[in-house]
Amino acid sequence: MHSQLDLSDHQSNKISPKSFRTFCVRSVFCICLFIFILISVVLVFIDESRVKYYRSFVAKLKSTSVNSSNISSKPVEQLHQVSEHGNMSMEDLKLNETLQTRAKKRSNRYYLNDFEYFRMIKSEFPHTKSASQLGYVNGIVPLVSTVLNPKDVLFIVMGSVKYVHKAKLLTETWLQWSQGNFFIFADTSNASIPLVTLPQLENKPSREDAQHRQLLGSQWIITNKSELIKNVKWFVFADDDTWINIPALLSYLQFFDHRLLLSIGYIWDDMWVTGWSYFSGGGGIVFSQAAFMSTMPIIYTKECPFQTWNDVTFMHCQKQKGVTKIHSDRFFYDKAHVIGTSHHLIPVSYVGKVTFHYINDPAVARRMTCDVAVYWKWPIKGCDNVKRDDMPHLRLP
Repeated sequence: MHSQLDLSDHQSNKISPKSFRTFCVRSVFCICLFIFILISVVLVFIDESRVKYYRSFVAKLKSTSVNSSNISSKPVEQLHQVSEHGNMSMEDLKLNETLQTRAKKRSNRYYLNDFEYFRMIKSEFPHTKSASQLGYVNGIVPLVSTVLNPKDVLFIVMGSVKYVHKAKLLTETWLQWSQGNFFIFADTSNASIPLVTLPQLENKPSREDAQHRQLLGSQWIITNKSELIKNVKWFVFADDDTWINIPALLSYLQFFDHRLLLSIGYIWDDMWVTGWSYFSGGGGIVFSQAAFMSTMPIIYTKECPFQTWNDVTFMHCQKQKGVTKIHSDRFFYDKAHVIGTSHHLIPVSYVGKVTFHYINDPAVARRMTCDVAVYWKWPIKGCDNVKRDDMPHLRLP
């Protein structure tokens, strides 16, 4: 009797297979939920840490740019200090020499994607100013507020009297951000735009003649505007139908050292010119101060004769002087993307980009410029009352 009762109790306490499966499913669900919550908390923490890092990083760069004469107590920071004469540290000189040698000796198609360049700097030259400017960035550069000033960049634009309305549109839109730091070289002068011409350019309206405007204009700038260019870190070449996002440009350029022989833009690799890589002129071409002062004076000489087109001429001069070409997908040879057949602009496709080409429609140029003004919080004339409530905003430090 007693044994039968014990057996009955044992059977009643035994967990059924169905109950066991339910228990397992609930346990797995609880564990997954816990892991999900834990990962979410960690990601939020990492995101906040990155934001704090960029805030401190940008603040540090601003402090360095304002107080460049103060010497830090840290040996590495002492190494990065630049005197008022622009002297470079031994590590920076070594980097510049290495870049120059590679650009000269490697194939005519040699160039670096920007993320390849950044990784090379971090791995091979960690004690240079370039590495310190990158911070912990090792690949794609984030969109952050800039420590550069619009006056750090000089824009050199190819214009013409025939398409004077294009040049006028530039001055009414994105060139406002340049604070007057630009020259538009054309075949006739027009102070109201303003268009600038030279004796070698005047009354020469053809497309072939136009290829000389930026080249001769640059040499004229070096000869006649020496005080201006002493304070310029970057020179940007553009067509009169190129649209440039100056806030994004300055944000991007702050991660490069203007004292190195660098040029940046959209690269055509083994296209149109077989066996060579060169920049799309319409997509905009950036020269560092060092690259500009090295290449422009030798154009039209035996060392670097004119090569039919200005961007192809740049290609040969860059090779001769060992200028490193850097491809960036933030520069673009064509228009901004539109949605299907509706031709509606997508702000996310251009507010983080640096350049687009063939922007001839005034409404499109103004819309893009005003979107950038809102997105980057860079006020501009003509966009004072523009709001884009449906547009995502940057989390800038």
